[in-house]
Amino acid sequence: MRQTGLSTPGARASLVVERATGTSSALLLLRRAEATRERLSEDERRWMGRMLWRMGSRLTATSSYLERSVGLLLMDAGANDLRDSCGQAETHARQDGLSTSAMASDKAALERWPLPSLREEMEEARARDEVAWLLSWLEEITLP
Repeated sequence: MRQTGLSTPGARASLVVERATGTSSALLLLRRAEATRERLSEDERRWMGRMLWRMGSRLTATSSYLERSVGLLLMDAGANDLRDSCGQAETHARQDGLSTSAMASDKAALERWPLPSLREEMEEARARDEVAWLLSWLEEITLP
């Protein structure tokens, strides 16, 4: 994207990813749910909560960090509408684990690794299953 002369290529790439994965639609749904929540009856609110939970749980089954994060947001909103404190605790724990793993991978600073072959191998693993790759940074490894 830089080679084509686009300003802010990172933001443009992020927009492409959002549109390709459909997460922008899920975030729009979340905003609409927030805007209408107070006008709904208790039964309608529970119905909306079940729908948000189901859609979110499907998104969390993906291997992408972005999709999984948006799915957890939907699940959290759904649990709130269902008044399900256990469901909220579950989503918060999963969000915390995902955030912690992302911070751990950021500390590795792959872009500064001196061996291109090792860096490429890591990026290939990340491309195959980003969430599993991120979570692997939290595993304790015993060195020989």
